Amino acid sequence: AQSQKQRLRRSAEQAVRSMTESDPPHCVVWEGVCAIVPVGRSGDTRQVLYDAYGYACAGDGESDPADEPTLSGEGGLLGILGPSGSGKSTLLSILAGHTVPAWGRVLLDGEPYDANTPSRIGYVPQDDVLYSFLTVEETLALSARLRGVPAADRAQRVALALQSLGLEAVAGSPVGGVGALSGRGLSGGERKRVSVATEMMHSPSLLVLDEPTSGLDSRAALSLLTTLRHLAKTRAVALTIHQPSGKLWALLHQAAVLSADGHTIYFGPARQAAAHFDRIGLPKPDGTSEAEHLLDIAADSEELGVLSRLAAFGPAAHPQPPGARSSQGSMAAVASAPPTACLPRGHGVGSGEQFRALLWRACTQNARNPAFVRALSGRTVAMSLVVGALFSNVGTTQQGAQDRAGALYFILTTQVMSSSASLRTFLAERCIAQHEARSRLYSTLPYFLARSLAEAYLQAAFGLVFGAACYGLVGLAPTLQQLTTFLVLITLATLVAESYVVFIGALLPDDKSAAVVGPLLLALMMASGGFFVSPAATPLFFRILNRVNLFRYAYTGLLRNEFEGLALSCTESELVGPPRPAAAVRFALRAARVRWPARSCPMSTGDDALKRMGVSGPSPVAACAALLLMALAYRAAALWALRRRFRSPLPTPHKG
Repeated sequence: AQSQKQRLRRSAEQAVRSMTESDPPHCVVWEGVCAIVPVGRSGDTRQVLYDAYGYACAGDGESDPADEPTLSGEGGLLGILGPSGSGKSTLLSILAGHTVPAWGRVLLDGEPYDANTPSRIGYVPQDDVLYSFLTVEETLALSARLRGVPAADRAQRVALALQSLGLEAVAGSPVGGVGALSGRGLSGGERKRVSVATEMMHSPSLLVLDEPTSGLDSRAALSLLTTLRHLAKTRAVALTIHQPSGKLWALLHQAAVLSADGHTIYFGPARQAAAHFDRIGLPKPDGTSEAEHLLDIAADSEELGVLSRLAAFGPAAHPQPPGARSSQGSMAAVASAPPTACLPRGHGVGSGEQFRALLWRACTQNARNPAFVRALSGRTVAMSLVVGALFSNVGTTQQGAQDRAGALYFILTTQVMSSSASLRTFLAERCIAQHEARSRLYSTLPYFLARSLAEAYLQAAFGLVFGAACYGLVGLAPTLQQLTTFLVLITLATLVAESYVVFIGALLPDDKSAAVVGPLLLALMMASGGFFVSPAATPLFFRILNRVNLFRYAYTGLLRNEFEGLALSCTESELVGPPRPAAAVRFALRAARVRWPARSCPMSTGDDALKRMGVSGPSPVAACAALLLMALAYRAAALWALRRRFRSPLPTPHKG
């Protein structure tokens, strides 16, 4: 087994080496880039980048300033530095194709960005976007599958990634996450390396990383940057870094420094940055590292007058890498570099393959999430016992009719409100799905269908178990047809509620808004659903709301299914009418041939009970049809909202 593993590793190395050696150097260049970002929810904006420029190219960064400039020599690992608010993350998002600049141009391998460009880029955001219950090997294999790597090459590609990023020892371990419910899993450095590995599955032209060393200890950060420095030999690699130590700074080939107000105050070889600022009168103090010196200048650039100093010294003091002033300057060479072929990504596989892969991921994630399964199971058992304790064996008396109506509404409300769990799980993975969709890993429809199916079958299964348990404990209508209709109505109501919360989660901008609005609207629908107040007596707003109110249709269907054809009885205390008179009075009435009115039940049949409750809505079959249409409508609306959220800001490429 060990020798087979070694042979597999050697063949993977040869395959990737032959692929990378045949490609010309990959380059990304940005010129005159300005960016405007929103500030809060008031509609205000703020410009964070001013005329930013630079490039990142594959290479070893080992050129001599006196030599003829080459892309490989001036390439290598690029670090983007700047204080908080300088626009580092915005610039990186622009380079990844997830944000469009207000002005300026960005070229990848000599071509302007379009909607397909993110499929040639690997983007590692600051927060890990990984599924915690998949193993490392499964995560990489799924990434390769979705990115169109041929099935015969996937094992080799995964083996090489595990080896090159030092993940072989944890290949079978779950990724884990920062949340307590996801288990401990991998360390922060290991998760960051897994994020890099998933973006390397399709051999991207450009790899961009947003503060990959944040949250890592010095050893893990050094290991990660060493790996990225090696990767930069065959592809363009750019990263933002907050406060690099001396060892991390020494690993950078190129550096771009952004001032606090978003101007590029240096771009060029990292080893020449201190000398550049020394020339314009800002020498490095003794005892201060180069990176710390640069960040101090960037943070106080306005007070130090950095831009005016650069202007006073003229073109010779402007930050330019070696060869930038020659007729074959670096920026021009990068911008005119020929397009480079790379493996297809995301949309290289069809929608059917995307759906199957994403369905497997969703089902595996749910099955391995013990907290999620335990929560559903515990809620089902606990609430079934509560229903049984409150409404056990209701009879057919007048009080029993009222208890039946209350039991039905309690069962329905309990099951519908449990859909909030779907809102939490959806919001937890929404940012992951948005990142993957904007990276062209897959399209929105296969993801939405796969996730909907994986969640729906679980919710429906536990809804059926809960409904069947409550039906038996309460002692509802005994016929098989009524039991079947009851279970169908409960299941459909569960699916409508789950579809509704997914729509709310897809529509609203953040998780806090969704967590407030979702339950609030459900509570309004519950209040006007027909149990607390007659639908005819509700205000106009609630009558309009009732036309799309799942409680109204589900509760009306449940009531008619339960009460139609039901015979009701009375206890002595429940009879209505004048009490039986004394014996003397009865004798006198008989002598006068006057009949004393008999006492009777207020409701003798279930239909009488329905009339007294003012129930005249749809039949159970019509209620089922209405709920099904509502579920489909909410799903369609959620898909529309997700497509808007996941839509690429880049233009669609022209055909032909």
